[in-house]
Amino acid sequence: DGLGLSSLLAKCNLRLSEKISSYPNIFMLPTHSWMVGIKQPVSKKLWYATKVPYVSDVFENAAEYIEQSVYAINGKSRRLIIVDLDNTLYHSSLNLFSQIDKRMSAYVADFLGVSRSEAYKIQKGFFREHGTTLRGMMNCYDMEPEPYLDYVHDINFSIIKPDMKLINALNKLSGRKIVFTNATEKYAKKIITKLGINSNIEKIFDITAANYIPKPNPIVYNQFIEKFNINPTKAIMFEDMVRNLIPAASLGMRTVWVDTGHEWAKNQIELIKPDYITNGLSEWLSKVTES
Repeated sequence: DGLGLSSLLAKCNLRLSEKISSYPNIFMLPTHSWMVGIKQPVSKKLWYATKVPYVSDVFENAAEYIEQSVYAINGKSRRLIIVDLDNTLYHSSLNLFSQIDKRMSAYVADFLGVSRSEAYKIQKGFFREHGTTLRGMMNCYDMEPEPYLDYVHDINFSIIKPDMKLINALNKLSGRKIVFTNATEKYAKKIITKLGINSNIEKIFDITAANYIPKPNPIVYNQFIEKFNINPTKAIMFEDMVRNLIPAASLGMRTVWVDTGHEWAKNQIELIKPDYITNGLSEWLSKVTES
């Protein structure tokens, strides 16, 4: 039927996996997930030199996935702490996000050729309707994401200081700690470094890894779970935006709402009852680890 060898092999593998997946004591590894979030998982140079086309990041993801699979098979899945970044990992009183908010309005105004006030209305409308301003601009105006992300995250980080309560609490807590953010990994790493918790955070799942699909879209939660081989029932998620906790709760995660006092962050509170509510992550974790 004109199919190439690669297509035939793919079809054979698919049929094989369908046949054996129902058998006991067989664990299927979704190898495609090992390449999620890697811009260029395959290298022609590596293929010609070694006949192994995949870059090192793919093998790192594979090793992590297989390790967690072994834990799961043996009934020893590790506890997982999932933390949002802005206004959650650091306290909202720092008002760091206001810098980003202003730069988003400036970028939108320049991109669309409108006033700052009009750009602000568009920005907030996209936030409500598309999850993020970025997604709205991409959907409605075909905006390229990378220049925008670089611009809006170019802010002053000097107001962030090491958070000793958070450092001590995370040191005491066992299990994996992953940041799940609608921002970029580069931006997240700067904040994590300033807070002094580099050694505590295992991974960052950012907007690029999510193919620019933001929380609270359920698709990105499934991508997140698959990428890190997560058992949702062993996870707890911290978020300042209520609507971002709804998909997590539906998957079986425990939820902690970090209430910043912002009305927009309470949107859809009628649809979920968070397991816990706090006004600060470091304070809440400190109490948990000290009790």
